[in-house]
Order: sequence, then structure tokens, then C-alpha cells
Amino acid sequence: MSELIDPRTLITLKAAAKLYDYNPEHLRQVAVTGRMKAWFVSHTVWVTTPEHLQEYIRSRKQTGLKPIPNLRRHITTHRSTKK
Repeated sequence: MSELIDPRTLITLKAAAKLYDYNPEHLRQVAVTGRMKAWFVSHTVWVTTPEHLQEYIRSRKQTGLKPIPNLRRHITTHRSTKK
């Protein structure tokens, strides 16, 4: 039996990436490969729930792997502070 998801709890992977400081493309790859529960809803939009994202983050920690941060933000920040 499939679980019921309240549509009001769904967030786009782009929004999830901003909230949790991830690269949106990384989250899309995680969703595509099935390592995180997410749904493809239109041509370019994937959605998940905060709970499913947190479950993915916990699984990374349990295996000893660090969650992959949004490297672009860190590189941009690093470059802008090098003046």
C-alpha cells in the first residue's frame, strides 16, 4: 500500500536545495537514482517532502558519508572574500 502524502507538504527540489544548502542538480540525481523519495511532476520540476529529504540526509550520516553541500555557494563566497 502506498503512503498518502499531503500535497501541501511538497516542496520542489530547487526550494529544498536552498533550505538545506545543497546543489539542486545533486538532489535531482539523488531523486532520479531512487536514493530519496521524490516525484517528477512536470517537464523540469521534481518535488519531495522535508521528511524524505531529512531521511536521505540521515542515511548519508549513518553510512559515514557527508551530505554534499552547495559547492557553488561556497566557491562564490570564497572568491568574494579574497579581495
